[in-house]
Amino acid sequence: MEFLDTEMKKNWKLDKLLAEKRHIIESTKHIKESNEKLDTLVNIISGLASANQITNSNNLTTEILTDEGKKTIEYGEKYSFDFNNGCSINYMLDKDLIYVEYVFEDGATAYYEVDYTGSIRNSKFPYSLNEYQIDVPEESLVDRKVTNFPNGNVQETLIFRWGKQFTLIKDLHGNILTIHFEGETEVDHRNKRITLK
Repeated sequence: MEFLDTEMKKNWKLDKLLAEKRHIIESTKHIKESNEKLDTLVNIISGLASANQITNSNNLTTEILTDEGKKTIEYGEKYSFDFNNGCSINYMLDKDLIYVEYVFEDGATAYYEVDYTGSIRNSKFPYSLNEYQIDVPEESLVDRKVTNFPNGNVQETLIFRWGKQFTLIKDLHGNILTIHFEGETEVDHRNKRITLK
């Protein structure tokens, strides 16, 4: 009976140690995953700030990162940065997306939904698309297709090397209704310029 009792205690201690080990491995995995998501957030917010702020905005990274490491950011909670010139960045994370709102000093608001690979899933520009200049890399252009719709709208599709494609739809007055680009873009809302890369 004593032998059985001793063996049960050994098994109980072993089970406890194995459970602790699993917990540590899962915690380490969760911390690594959270840090990767925060790194993506830092890159997105820093990119937005550097592209749309006149002044240097390197302090953003230090506000997300602290001396003790990365801040704990709760899914579903809204956070914000305010700049001296009246602009602000509001953001929220969930398990799949980062939601970012950039408010300019004139009150115009840009909105982005970005996945953790950095791809924009949805966006809303702060100004009418007609106000933007679109820079097309002509050296990469392979083909240009124009489709006229019965309602008078026109779709222009530009096909670039390496499978990139830009689609622009205009109404019958030439106003831009939508744009879609499968590739890298740089958007400068302050100067109202879209650069296809």
